[in-house]
Amino acid sequence: MGLVNLVAFTGLAAVAISQWHIRRDAAGAWAAASFAAIGAVVLLGRALPDEPDSQLEHVVQRLDIVVLLLFPYLLYRFTVAFDPPSRRLARLVDLATSLLVLWTVVLPALPEEGEPRPAWFTAYLLAFVVHWTLLSIVVAVRLWRAGRGQPGVSRRRMQMLSFAAAAITITIVLAAFFDDSGRGIELAVQAITLLGVVGFVLGLAPPYIVRVLWRRHEQEQLQRAIGSLVALATNEAEVAERVLEPMAAIVGARAVALRNAAGELVGAHGPEGPEPQAGGELLELDVPGGGAQPGRHRGRDRRDADPAPR
Repeated sequence: MGLVNLVAFTGLAAVAISQWHIRRDAAGAWAAASFAAIGAVVLLGRALPDEPDSQLEHVVQRLDIVVLLLFPYLLYRFTVAFDPPSRRLARLVDLATSLLVLWTVVLPALPEEGEPRPAWFTAYLLAFVVHWTLLSIVVAVRLWRAGRGQPGVSRRRMQMLSFAAAAITITIVLAAFFDDSGRGIELAVQAITLLGVVGFVLGLAPPYIVRVLWRRHEQEQLQRAIGSLVALATNEAEVAERVLEPMAAIVGARAVALRNAAGELVGAHGPEGPEPQAGGELLELDVPGGGAQPGRHRGRDRRDADPAPR
């Protein structure tokens, strides 16, 4: 299971970096930094001996702990890239993380496995877990709330990221306080960790078949709209009223508008009106009769490609 998680975390880091390379946005950069960090932690943990002897090994061990400590902070920065926090919360998180990193650096020699834990180490461990847990709760809540009201694919991607953040936090708590409880706890930690990695992968880059399943509700809604269109719609305005909302949801557009063959606006759905704003695109789809359906759309299926709702 440990080897499986090693491969999984390495693959997760590769996926995150690849996603950032494609989009080159702030949210993608923080996501790539987060998962590259956790991947490095796992790789270093496998490379280090159980009981470091040399000075270099002790330095690498301390560095590994610092990078592990920074993972929830980097994930937090990923969430604030598209949903800025209050100034008070931002300062509190930055200060707490900086102090804990400094505490990690100045710690005396860490107790080895099986050795009694001195009071100073227990205090540090408690501070580490509390910091990680609280920050991960903030991340999970913000991700879950960010998915509300989004199309099916975006909503479920944010929910997967939220679930994964919670799962990794559970493994940290189990590993910190139940490390001597036998192979059952160790296996549980590894299994929950793997579930967390799967959640992160589904949140960052869900496979095509998964996106199809998640988009099913919007597709059914559009089919129902088309059915009622054939049966009940009698003019262009009724056509627009019935199809624009599901059309916007299925492509993840903020707004969509319907124009007739003469270019006149028939109807629109969304908060921003029919014309593209700065940074947006105008998506035009040919329809029978020479009309067009222009909609504000940030790239190809952007809601599917970017876990950060716009």
